Amino acid sequence: MNLGINSTAAIAKKLNRHWIGFEQDEKYVRVAQNRIDAIQAATYDKALFASSSGRKPARVPFSR
Repeated sequence: MNLGINSTAAIAKKLNRHWIGFEQDEKYVRVAQNRIDAIQAATYDKALFASSSGRKPARVPFSR
């Protein structure tokens, strides 16, 4: 991705995601690096994302 204003890379770092960015202008590389270095990765409780409904996903038939 072209880093643009670095929003995607910054959010990816904050959400502990892997990302790759490309920038051609050295001035913008420094700006992007400074912004991304300032981001703190979020910490979260995995239990917040756990499903407790017990429901199984609907089955999709593969034959006609």
